[in-house]
Amino acid sequence: MNNTAVSSATPGTHPMVLLAGRILIGAIFLNAGVRKLLGFAGTVGYFTKLGFPAPEVFAVLAIIIEIGGAILLIVGWKTRWVAWLLSLFVLIAAFAAHRFWEFDAAQYANQLHEEHGDHRRTVLRRELRSRQHVGRQELTERSDALLISDLGRANIHPLWDRYKRITPVAPQPKDAPMHWRWRDIEPFTERAAREVAIEDVERRALILANPAFGGDTVTTQNLIGAFTVLEPGDKAVPHRHTAAAIRFSTRAEGAVTIVNGRRCEMKEGDLVLTPPMCWHGHINQAGRRTVWFDAANMPAICALDASFFEPGTRQDERFWEVGTEGSSEYRLPGDEARRQLAAAERSKDGAKTF
Repeated sequence: MNNTAVSSATPGTHPMVLLAGRILIGAIFLNAGVRKLLGFAGTVGYFTKLGFPAPEVFAVLAIIIEIGGAILLIVGWKTRWVAWLLSLFVLIAAFAAHRFWEFDAAQYANQLHEEHGDHRRTVLRRELRSRQHVGRQELTERSDALLISDLGRANIHPLWDRYKRITPVAPQPKDAPMHWRWRDIEPFTERAAREVAIEDVERRALILANPAFGGDTVTTQNLIGAFTVLEPGDKAVPHRHTAAAIRFSTRAEGAVTIVNGRRCEMKEGDLVLTPPMCWHGHINQAGRRTVWFDAANMPAICALDASFFEPGTRQDERFWEVGTEGSSEYRLPGDEARRQLAAAERSKDGAKTF
């Protein structure tokens, strides 16, 4: 033990008692910091949900303070200063990241798991939600407490104590606005093209995963967004599913999407629609790599437990031998959209409608 720790001690306190105290207190912060580090995506997602302007920076800062402070406290270096730092950190965290006054009892019970990104405990969290009495008034004695407890044991929930939670008055999205830059994405499209053979996968696509959802493959609450990459001659095997999807042609000149037996060219700015349960596949007939943006409502469909998927076959060459007749049902040409928008009158708010 160093002199700093001894000099800051209460006279007569045994050094081993001080060491034990520092270890016990430090262990709390060390555990919190390690959990944030191991579930870093979830931690960033939690700070994003709280509206922090730079969630990654705040997540790293919190981890450094908790792990670093715990280690310094345990070894006894500048104990008083470290203790003051951790105390200030706890005070700030309590009001900035643990807004207990905004949570009901069930939400409060689940907050720590959400903050640390512990997604392995999803089932446990659901169990806790079903067993916890909901509402701030339940933290004190209430006349129907015994009834609510008995209902819970019978797997029945009352409405009156939790209706505000299960019927919110407005949407409560988890995701703050998120910006992915093409300069960050493009190198991964090149690597995917080199390292992933189209014959080995259903789709060679890079999905934009919003950290607000703690590592889930989700871009927004209801949608996934992705970039599909095809090398010259690649064919993305046909399939169909209950989710609806769109293809926006960004760098896809020369690629073709087949939708329900219609050949849809993918020129710059084209929008190709894939309605639910329509057979569709993609082929690159250009002499260079093609990339386009996809979006699909798979998270919404999966939330309804209404997802069906039917794979096609790579051996059916007839799938690709189709014409463009009827493709206007699924393809909106970008050049035509731009012409109509240029000629359209602006509304009172300055917007143009296509």
